[in-house]
Amino acid sequence: MESIDKSISVPLYYQIQEILEEKIISGEWDEGYQIPTEKELSNYFDVSTITVKRAIHELVNKGLLYRVRAKGTFVAKELEEENIFNLVTFGSEQKEKTNHKILNSLVEEAEHNVLRKLSLNKGDLVLRLDRLKIEGSDGVAIERSYIVHHLLPNFSLKRSETELIYNIIRDEHRIKLAKAKMYLSTTTATEEEAALLKLKIGTPLITLERISYLKTGEPIEYSKFIMRQDKAKYFFEVEM
Repeated sequence: MESIDKSISVPLYYQIQEILEEKIISGEWDEGYQIPTEKELSNYFDVSTITVKRAIHELVNKGLLYRVRAKGTFVAKELEEENIFNLVTFGSEQKEKTNHKILNSLVEEAEHNVLRKLSLNKGDLVLRLDRLKIEGSDGVAIERSYIVHHLLPNFSLKRSETELIYNIIRDEHRIKLAKAKMYLSTTTATEEEAALLKLKIGTPLITLERISYLKTGEPIEYSKFIMRQDKAKYFFEVEM
């Protein structure tokens, strides 16, 4: 196993994380392999167990390791790659069904942040739709959507249990969307998000915000997706 360099400015936990991650990615430590204990690793690298614990914690959050109480820490199954557009599709012709649990739906006055994103005026109404995307038996993403009410007053909530919002707008309401802007960032799970996604509070999550526009340039929908990052390796694919 490689050694760490205490003379450089790179944090010790990060150096250890990189060494352990390389062993996993290279296949030296295969799926199900039980890695050395935190005490063994701290002795090997000559660092505190707190430093080792942080390195392992980062790898658990990345989905590369998992812990079993009273047994140890093991190499996780390699995550499948998934195009992030499967979660936040815009402009796709796909007809695949998706499984959602509707958490909340109501027509309300748009709050300040939503007003700004949808270019609305104070007092304008939006349909707020909160959904939990489910794969198998697990919630993998929370989707909070705001749809301009006067543009889609009869949006189909029933279909939103199994359909992407884009498909409903396109197929049922015959509205053609021109483009979408997307903003990618990260966050950590709040108490509510952790409960819905069955994670610990503070677990790192991926956030993607999407604003969809009509051909006139008028925004019609704003959605915020809060996604687990331990269920898949998400990627964007661009055709050249």
